[in-house]
Amino acid sequence: MNELKLNVDKDRVYLTEYPIGTRGNAYQGYCANYGGDPLLYHITLDEARYITEMMAQPLNQKMREAAQTHGWTYVGGINSEFSRPLGEVSHGYCSDEPWVRTMGESHYVQGPQSSVSGYLNPLNWDTTTGTLHPNAMGHNVYKRHILGAISGATSPGPTFSASEPEYSSGRVVVRVTATDPSGIVFDSVSVNETGACQVEGITCATRRLDGQTLEWTLEVTREGLHTFDFVAKDADQQASSFVHEVEYMPPAPPIISGPTDGSYDRDGSVTFSGAAEAGSTITLFEAGNAEPVGSASADGSNAWSLTLTGVAEGVHSYTAKATNSTSGLTSVASAPIRVTVDTTKPTVGSLVPAPGSSTRDRTPSIEATVRDSQTNLAKTNIRLFIDGRRVTTFAYDRATDRLSYTPTSALSLGSHTVKVEARDAAGNVATKQWGFKVVR
Repeated sequence: MNELKLNVDKDRVYLTEYPIGTRGNAYQGYCANYGGDPLLYHITLDEARYITEMMAQPLNQKMREAAQTHGWTYVGGINSEFSRPLGEVSHGYCSDEPWVRTMGESHYVQGPQSSVSGYLNPLNWDTTTGTLHPNAMGHNVYKRHILGAISGATSPGPTFSASEPEYSSGRVVVRVTATDPSGIVFDSVSVNETGACQVEGITCATRRLDGQTLEWTLEVTREGLHTFDFVAKDADQQASSFVHEVEYMPPAPPIISGPTDGSYDRDGSVTFSGAAEAGSTITLFEAGNAEPVGSASADGSNAWSLTLTGVAEGVHSYTAKATNSTSGLTSVASAPIRVTVDTTKPTVGSLVPAPGSSTRDRTPSIEATVRDSQTNLAKTNIRLFIDGRRVTTFAYDRATDRLSYTPTSALSLGSHTVKVEARDAAGNVATKQWGFKVVR
């Protein structure tokens, strides 16, 4: 390039826009997954979109910038004739009126660059040259724009640019501008190949910033990856097209793997852990409280954890949300997790026979009230011992919290001990032991 700059006057250098031949008929969209053509059969829709938006469009933009940097003449408006907006016939590879060579045409016109004979032989397709180059009609477009540029009768067409996405609660906003020194006299925009830009969850507002610049404000509240097609014409009727993708994809809600739903805690210190999008901020909420009760960050392995201390006695319900560190978009809430904080042991009282008392009844009724503030105790939560031997035939009334037992055989004269153990759902254990005497 340095040698070229030394030997060629920059005013005599014309750099032509590259045609993007990835669009077909009026409502066909991208050329992809077409079984009737050996080339398109192997190209997916995502690959066709990638070729357009990540390769061809940036290439044209870089060439335009290079022309401006070096003082060359950039010949634009070519691609806008090959690739028309949705609803108009384009002239790409899969069009009924293509302006580029198909693989079959290249095979017949130039022949395969292989010694293997046979039109349908795959080796011929791989080695045929000329595919996607402009055909005669395509070259006429080049001729017209180059001659126009030389004579000064045509301009490159409007220049497009897109802002970085602006994220806020529940939406993403992107601004696209088209600029041309002669002014913008026509514009159109379509989203997701619908032919319109006012669809559910997507709006496009247009305004003129000045006599040379037009701005579209794209607002998206609909989840997914959305493709916008723009066309603008300048006062010389030179058209430019632009394709831009806007993604609105809040992160998935966090997973809370611990504590498990319905679990208990005995000390008021509850540790939450789980998985979420790496780098996202996890915010924990308690039901009935609009303000978060804690937050953490998901590490590179998607793991996160946080501990709440001083949690009050009782039942608590928690959910978590994840906020993407780049976009600021926040997920919906996770499934709720219920945790019961129970730091209090069960109580054992109203003892019969009374502690230290004496009775002449050798089969006395042995009773106690056993209850817990957080757990509706059952017989399985209680153990009864008489003189050190476990008794399993006692009764327990959950409605009254009353334990009762009557020995089936006469107790011996003398001292006897009773011990009741109660364990609540949190694992708190209470033990009560007392004694009485059987006398004559």
